[in-house]
Amino acid sequence: MSLEKGFPWVFDQYQFKGYSIAGQTTSIFFNNAKICFDIAQGLPFQLNAHLYCLTHMHSDHGSGLNYLLSQRSLFQLPEAKILLPNENVESVKLILNEWKKIEGFNYSYQLIGVSDGFLFDFNEHYKIRAFRTTHRIPSYGYIVYEKKKKLKEKYQGLSRPELIKIRESQGSLEEEVLKPIIAFTGDTQIEFIKSHPDLKNCEVLFMECTYLDQRKSVDHTRLWGHLHLDELIEAADFFENKSICLIHLSARYNTQEALLILDQKLPHRLKARVSLFPRPY
Repeated sequence: MSLEKGFPWVFDQYQFKGYSIAGQTTSIFFNNAKICFDIAQGLPFQLNAHLYCLTHMHSDHGSGLNYLLSQRSLFQLPEAKILLPNENVESVKLILNEWKKIEGFNYSYQLIGVSDGFLFDFNEHYKIRAFRTTHRIPSYGYIVYEKKKKLKEKYQGLSRPELIKIRESQGSLEEEVLKPIIAFTGDTQIEFIKSHPDLKNCEVLFMECTYLDQRKSVDHTRLWGHLHLDELIEAADFFENKSICLIHLSARYNTQEALLILDQKLPHRLKARVSLFPRPY
């Protein structure tokens, strides 16, 4: 396990790899869809992503963009599609242009600015929605939707011969339905739960939780735009997700003591669904 390869984490059919420690590195790669949430300093396991979703531009989440694009150019990978806060697009363009001058070769990328509610049609299988989060600088989380097809309501109950006849004259009888499967918050205060109704229905929610106990108070945690375990517990009734995976835990905790605190503090209705993303110590 290393920064190079990331730590694996699996829930049902969904497979991930990544690394997340508050203030150091946060990046989670969704293997099934080849989507990378945040890129930290730029890490080898991110190179083959088909889409990068940057929540905000603090260094431990987004500083490695030039390195990543440089590496992709080296390996002649396709144009990188990058979602990022609309507020940062122009600044990031300037930075990348300077790095291209420094390195003496071109990067192939597309910067796509997001705002609250922005919906991106990624490919034939997935759409991505941005939702505003509450941090110290402009920040957004992302919901991944799986595209499904269902028979339009007005045709439901008709016989097969009737459906065939209508299809021959009118074309498709189906409509697209979006199933929320994965959400990623990035850094945020607990208020993110009010950002979009689909957040509670995602099968997997990657959720920042920086502090777990009295080492840092809720007020201190909020001051820095982060989330405390006590706030998660207070909002327990909101979460209907099958799995809640905590990321961005402070380096003050080792994994063993963090798991012990979670076991002691989490209410029964959350305990079976909450886990901690793997860490190196």
